[in-house]
Amino acid sequence: MRTRVRALRITILSALSFILMLIEFPIPLFPLFLKMDFSDLPALIAALSMGPLSGITVELIKNILHGFLAGHTAFIGESANFLVGIFFVVTASLVHSASRSRAQALYSGLAGTLAMTTAAAFLNFFLFLPLYESVLGIPVEAVISMASAVNRFVTDKWSLILWSMVPFNLLKGMILTLMLSVLYRKLGGLIKRAG
Repeated sequence: MRTRVRALRITILSALSFILMLIEFPIPLFPLFLKMDFSDLPALIAALSMGPLSGITVELIKNILHGFLAGHTAFIGESANFLVGIFFVVTASLVHSASRSRAQALYSGLAGTLAMTTAAAFLNFFLFLPLYESVLGIPVEAVISMASAVNRFVTDKWSLILWSMVPFNLLKGMILTLMLSVLYRKLGGLIKRAG
């Protein structure tokens, strides 16, 4: 029975996560290819309430659905979202397990944000930007040019990471953490009881 309840929660949170991934929007001062969405929030709730594996599962299902139903990057974007999301939700879950409280949830989100931002920087620099170029034919120089059009500090690949991707992921993680903090009042009991 408990396994069925857990599977049902993961299914619902995965569907919600996929829907939220479809609702993306640009943020002023960031290049158009960096769009904000809140699809990591259900995965974060899954990770805090049922453990890191549940959060990873939600991230995986969300990205598979998106890749097949709405993707246009040959699963490169979804792979990036999945890996970066794992760093966010697993780190947050591990920090939160030390003390299941609203304050600890806030610390968890901040720790997850730092892990996500660091992972995104290295993964984009060494893996995903080269993949976009080799698989999809999108030159890194074109990405740099798009970013430099809205941020004069972006002049090369490293500054693209430093001045576009790092601030974007920090902002995204902080917003998700604040949303979690607000939701924790309503979901705190569920998060503390589940496991």
